[in-house]
Amino acid sequence: MVRSVRACAISDSIYEVSIVVSEEQRSRAIAMRLEHSDGTWQVTALEIG
Repeated sequence: MVRSVRACAISDSIYEVSIVVSEEQRSRAIAMRLEHSDGTWQVTALEIG
């Protein structure tokens, strides 16, 4: 289950996003950097903890 999603615009083409997801007994955080280039969004950094 997704508990929260937060996005921060660094510029018009760069966003940093954090997501908290939960299973029955465990929660995890996901952080990623998204960059828009040539008409597509790409994840350029990803951390899962």
